[in-house]
This record gives sequence, C-alpha cells and structure tokens, in this order.
Amino acid sequence: MLLLILLFGTLTSGADRRQCLLDTLLIIGLVTGALHFGPDMRDFNQPSWPSYRRQVERWQLNPQQEIMLWPALWKMTLKPQL
Repeated sequence: MLLLILLFGTLTSGADRRQCLLDTLLIIGLVTGALHFGPDMRDFNQPSWPSYRRQVERWQLNPQQEIMLWPALWKMTLKPQL
C-alpha cells in the first residue's frame, strides 16, 4: 500500500504525460498482480505434497527423521539447536 501511495505521489509531481502513462501502467500491473497472487498460490499447492508444518513437527519429536519435501527426490537435514 505504501508503494502505491508513493507511486501516486509521482503522478502529481508535474511529470510529463509519458511518465504519467508509464506510472499508471505500473500501478495497474501491481494492483492486478496483488489481486491474483492469493488465488494463484492456492492453485500451486497440491494435497499429495507433504505438509512442511507437519514434517517439522514430526522432526521436532524425532530429530533423526528426515523432512520430506516435494519433489520427492529433495531432502532436508536439520540440526537441533543445543
């Protein structure tokens, strides 16, 4: 939101028409991206993928346990803090 306020400030600072047009296109792009970000990220998650939160909880109970990631070939080894 702060970024949009700063961008609107540049529109009223006496910039020429071309700069106004570019700023307006930038603002439209940012707003469009912000509105689509949430739904797009929900589509990126699949129920068959391991839950990172549950994997960490399982690891906290047993630090010898590897954390499962997606894709399945990836692995993560955590070291417990002392």
